[in-house]
Amino acid sequence: NINYRDLVAANQDLYLRCHERDKKKVSRGIVAAVRNKGGRFLTYAYDERNDIIYDDIGDKKASAKTSQTLRDALNRNKKVSRFVVKGQKEKKELRAPMRIDTSVV
Repeated sequence: NINYRDLVAANQDLYLRCHERDKKKVSRGIVAAVRNKGGRFLTYAYDERNDIIYDDIGDKKASAKTSQTLRDALNRNKKVSRFVVKGQKEKKELRAPMRIDTSVV
């Protein structure tokens, strides 16, 4: 979970600068990096004996959750930065080459 959060933090700037269609690639890249290092995206349920059963959520749902995490982190940062740069216009979305930072895993 710590490595996942570090990956998300390292790729927030790329996610912010990407065009809408490329944002999914960033999320998928983070999911792939986590899985390549043996990480999993799990959900849990209870069986008939009230024991917890863990199950993998799959790449599609993991990618959607990663996108949500990236958006949430950006929104938190934006709220903080609005107080710092009050009155300035927001910059337009910049196009950047796709390079997902997996060095923090």
